[in-house]
Amino acid sequence: GLLHLGRASVLENVGLYTDRTTGLPLIPGTALKGVLSTWSCWESAGDALFAERPQIETTRRDLARRIFGDNSDSGSDQAGDIVFVGGIPETPPEMGLDIVNPHHEANGDPKTNLTPNVFLCLEPGTTWRFVFFARPGAAEATTLLDTTARWLGECLTQTGIGAKTAAGYGRFREQTAAERQASEAAEVKASEQARSAAV
Repeated sequence: GLLHLGRASVLENVGLYTDRTTGLPLIPGTALKGVLSTWSCWESAGDALFAERPQIETTRRDLARRIFGDNSDSGSDQAGDIVFVGGIPETPPEMGLDIVNPHHEANGDPKTNLTPNVFLCLEPGTTWRFVFFARPGAAEATTLLDTTARWLGECLTQTGIGAKTAAGYGRFREQTAAERQASEAAEVKASEQARSAAV
């Protein structure tokens, strides 16, 4: 998906947010926090439809306030208890090319000659790790972390993140048990190889 387009980058107009040092694509913590705060609002709004269960709406609203901080009109009383670091690919992702094919001129007239615009994208299959943590001293940190993980999983698999989710970009799926086992086995093997190379 397209994220942080206003950020200066060597990859101009690509729509990939990359780490300055490694060049690896990242999903910034601010983007995660933004999409997740919207998701939590949708969750609370959905619960409001069930008038016979008002305690659920209150609980989710309180959890959201604890996770993201207070955003009241009178001013913020506190920062959120969860700090969002961002999304990081576990291995260097495979890059690819795709096109956007505008069908109208800037003035709205139909184009007589289509001019495809090529852009850099990530190929499917990259495993991402999403990093967030509870601030030291946060009360009920386990509940906050579990809720954040659940909302993040639901949000990224059901709506995705970024500006091109309707075209299939920024959409995630949970790893299967077999994929998780293979990933863990690869991590163990890489760790053993690094250890033996260091000796």
